[in-house]
Amino acid sequence: MKNTRRTFTLSFKILVASMSIHCGRVCDVARELNISTSNLKHWKKLYQEGRFTIKKTSAEITHKNELQKLRKQI
Repeated sequence: MKNTRRTFTLSFKILVASMSIHCGRVCDVARELNISTSNLKHWKKLYQEGRFTIKKTSAEITHKNELQKLRKQI
């Protein structure tokens, strides 16, 4: 069986981190959402430190688009 790595969006991480702060214990929230407690603890720490950001600068977006175009050319 092939293992697939799950990815989570930034908005999901922020939502889950705020849930763990306001709604109960980290282990209960993690169990309910079927995510690891270590991930949730890390996200909660980042959320409390204010290190989650939703906005990307236009330079980052432009740089990413250029990389995608170059990869297609190759």
